[in-house]
Amino acid sequence: MGKIKDLLNLTSWSGGIDHNSSNSFVSSSDSNRDIFKELYENLFEQIMPLFQPGIVQGHFDDLVGQRMFIQFLLLLICFFLLVLFLVFIFNIILILNKDRILGYFKNKYILLFLKLEFIYLCSKLFSQKPEQ
Repeated sequence: MGKIKDLLNLTSWSGGIDHNSSNSFVSSSDSNRDIFKELYENLFEQIMPLFQPGIVQGHFDDLVGQRMFIQFLLLLICFFLLVLFLVFIFNIILILNKDRILGYFKNKYILLFLKLEFIYLCSKLFSQKPEQ
């Protein structure tokens, strides 16, 4: 922890600012630098314990089982994301070929149904009405 504070010692860093020149927008005092130094120190004191190793309780077999369960859940999530992405791509292809699909049918009820489906599809995909 002391090494990080030494690395982030901001009092030795001038930042390319000439503190001897007078500037009405930037104060010549070190109060801003002290505030940032204190902010960094408090931030690292709060965050660094999250990255330090912790005590593990239980047997090695239990930990392996937990890891395999987490990997299985990640595999399922990836699979379902792939399926949802493929459905999204299929819907985009349907929207792009809307005129060709509507040209295959002559029945007014089927055309009405398809037009309503395309409106619903566009509203779900883009959250706006399709161009007419």
